[in-house]
Amino acid sequence: MRLYKIEILERPETYKVEREDYQGDGYTVEYVTYHLADLKLRTEWELSGIGDERNHFSFFLPSENKIYRSRSSARDKVKAVERWGGKARILEAKVSEFIPVEKANLRRKRERDQRRIEKLQQKIAEIESKTYLDEFTAALKASNDSREFNV
Repeated sequence: MRLYKIEILERPETYKVEREDYQGDGYTVEYVTYHLADLKLRTEWELSGIGDERNHFSFFLPSENKIYRSRSSARDKVKAVERWGGKARILEAKVSEFIPVEKANLRRKRERDQRRIEKLQQKIAEIESKTYLDEFTAALKASNDSREFNV
């Protein structure tokens, strides 16, 4: 199975227009209206009739957090970004298997443990190398000292 998402590489120039708070029963919702900075694109957006009356002139980009099951859905979102002067690309992931969460957690734990083992083995090798070098240096020094006394 393949899954898709979009990545926005370059955002269109926008500017914030107004901030409006709506207070309901025990909650407050904040609305921020954005417009395209490019007047030509802004006019095109306004004339397109997209959105309801309240958001008719506001501008929005597709979310980068959504996952799409088809490439065409992701392509539509990329086209929307490019339509308003931005740049985006499609990212693809191949999902080969679905496994129980417990099994996936166990697999990740084993991988972490294996990396830890490898780091510790590397540290042991460094310590052994240093110890060997120290012993070799001590033996060489002792050998040199004994030659001085025998001469």
